[in-house]
Amino acid sequence: MKISILILLGFLTTQVFAQRNPQIRVCLQNGGNFWSMDITSPRVDTIGFCRYDQSLLGSISMMNYFFYANETQAVRGFLSSETSISSCSTLGAMTVDAMDSTGMDWELCLFRDGSFIEKETLLRGLHSPINRRLREALTL
Repeated sequence: MKISILILLGFLTTQVFAQRNPQIRVCLQNGGNFWSMDITSPRVDTIGFCRYDQSLLGSISMMNYFFYANETQAVRGFLSSETSISSCSTLGAMTVDAMDSTGMDWELCLFRDGSFIEKETLLRGLHSPINRRLREALTL
């Protein structure tokens, strides 16, 4: 009985935290999962992402898009990528190495406005079947 209560309490605490954190909330409300990654360049930081299967877009970009109707350069770059893009620099972004909490390495595109998108998400383009869930979240 005590274990059941502790598990229920832990679940409720997690749910309350998710509702109070706008980065987590925007991901969950739009059908994604919150994911974080650590970067060391150009500064040491932890970056939040909304993950849709294999597609990742910075959670701050999602907040700007859904809460303030503002497109960051990462969102604009993704939505305008009718065909595959060859590199982050094609859209004026720099490539940044990152690592998630499972130890997996990622490459991110960092735009001048500070917005992020996972590199392969951008390179695959808007109409890639792999990016379908992210595309649908942004174009509903």
